[in-house]
Amino acid sequence: MSNAVNTLMPSVSEVNQQKILPYGVQNTLDDTVNEKIPWIIEKLLAEGEQMLVFGAPKVGKSQFALQLSLCVALGEPFLDWSISGRRRVLYLNFEMGKRTFMLRIARHYSRLMEERKKRGGLKMGKEYIASENPWHESGDDVPPGPELLKEINEAIKDYLFFCSDLKSLEGDHIPKTGDSTQKAKASNPKGEDEASKERLVRHWQSVMKEVEPDLVIIDTLSKTHSINESDNSEIQQVLLRIRQICSIPVTTEDENQSGLREGETRKDIAHIIVHHARKSPGEFSGKGNYLTLDNIRGGSAIRAEADLIFGIFPSKKPANASHEKATRILTLEARNLPPDEKYVYFDTFAFALPQERSQENEEAKDEVLNRLIMDAFVQSKMRGLMIKTLQMKVRAGLINRGRSDKYSENALENRLKYLAQRPDSQFEIRVKAGVEKQTAEYPHERNQGKILFWIKDGSPWLDEEPLKAAIMAHQLNLAGKSGNRKNAIGRLAKRQ
Repeated sequence: MSNAVNTLMPSVSEVNQQKILPYGVQNTLDDTVNEKIPWIIEKLLAEGEQMLVFGAPKVGKSQFALQLSLCVALGEPFLDWSISGRRRVLYLNFEMGKRTFMLRIARHYSRLMEERKKRGGLKMGKEYIASENPWHESGDDVPPGPELLKEINEAIKDYLFFCSDLKSLEGDHIPKTGDSTQKAKASNPKGEDEASKERLVRHWQSVMKEVEPDLVIIDTLSKTHSINESDNSEIQQVLLRIRQICSIPVTTEDENQSGLREGETRKDIAHIIVHHARKSPGEFSGKGNYLTLDNIRGGSAIRAEADLIFGIFPSKKPANASHEKATRILTLEARNLPPDEKYVYFDTFAFALPQERSQENEEAKDEVLNRLIMDAFVQSKMRGLMIKTLQMKVRAGLINRGRSDKYSENALENRLKYLAQRPDSQFEIRVKAGVEKQTAEYPHERNQGKILFWIKDGSPWLDEEPLKAAIMAHQLNLAGKSGNRKNAIGRLAKRQ
C-alpha cells in the first residue's frame, strides 16, 4: 500500500520544474551567458551602463564628452579605445550656447578627419577635411563655411542628435496658474509634483523611442534638477529617473506600442553624465594634492550609482625624451574593470594621447624655435621677456618662415617652458622677477608674480653681436634717463 502511494506522489525536483515562476524570475542559466558583451566603447562602456565624468571647472569635461560622442557617432577611435562601429548618439546639452555647441561639433569633426588622414584609415564622404592650416585650429570665432557645413551634416545626420532646449528632471513641468490641475496641486502638492515628474519621464522616454540612441550624454547633472545634491535620498531619485529615461521599450514584431505590456522588456541605453567636483582649498590652484574620486560633488549616491567613473584632473607630469608633456590625468574606477590612470594631452579644445617624438624632427624644430627666441630678444633689445611677448614674437617668426609647425597657444607655451628647463638651454624662467637684483636694471619688464624668460649669465647668446649691441644700447638708454650714463659705460666695459 505504501509503495502505491509513493509512486503517485511527484518528487521535490519534479514539483519545482512544474511550478510557474513569477515574470522575470528564473532558476536556470539561459543563452544570455554565452552572448558577447555589447560594447559601445570597446572594453570600457557597454550597453545600459552609466558613466560619470567629473572634474574641476574649465578642466575640459564638456569637450571630453563632446569629442567622445562624435567618435562614437563616426566610429572613430577615442584616445586608445576602439569604437565598435558607428552608433547613434543623443547629446543633451545644458552647458553651452547653441551656436558654440554646433561650432565645436564642426571643429571636432574637422580634427577627426585630419587624424583619419594621418592614420590612412577608411574615408567617409570626401576623402578628408585637411589643409595646410586645418580649420579646426582656427577657434570658435571662425565659421566653417557652406561646403564644410554640408559635409558635416551629411556625415552626422543619422548618427548624432543633440538638444539644447531641455527641462529639468526636478522642478519643471509643474502646472502653471490657471491650469485645470492647479487646484488639485494646491490640495495635494506632493502628489501633483510626482505626477509632473512622471509626465516628464514619459516625455523623454518617447524621445528615446523616436531617436533610438545607443548612447546618451547628459551635460551636466547639476542642470537636470533643483534639489540638494548632498541629500542622498533626493539625488538618488534624480539618478533613478535618468535610468528610467535612458531606456527603450522592446516590442514584438506584430505589435508596435510605446507602453510596456506584460512579458515585454526595455532595452537600457548606455549614458554618460557630466558632473562637477567638490572644490577643496588649494586643489584647483595647484597648491595641494590632485583631486580624487572622493571629491565628486554631492552625496555618495552619485558615485555609488555609476557603473564607471572618469575623473579629469590637471597634470604636472613633465615631458620626457620620447613623449610630449601630459596636461591632464584621467582616472578610472569601474565595477568590472581594474582601476586605471592615463596621462593625456589637452590643448583647451581636444584630448589626445601624448605623441611620440621623432628625435630628429624634434631637434630640428627646437633649433628653429631657439633661433626665433633669440631673434625675439634682439628685436626687443632686452635680456628678459614676458612669456606672452615671447610667444607672440615666436609665432610671428614661424608664420614669416612659412613653417608647417603648428602649435596651439598652450602647446607653444609648454614648449617654450620645456626648452627653458633643459640643462643646455641659453635662457631660464624667472618667477616674480621684480625682486631679482639683475632684473632691476629693466624696470619696465618687471611684473610681480608673472613669468619672465631671462638669458642666462654666460650664455653664448650674450656674445652674439646683434643681441650684444641691443643690450648695450638698452643699458645706455636706461643710464641716460637716470643721468648716470658715464658709470653705465664703465660697467659695460668691465663686462666685456
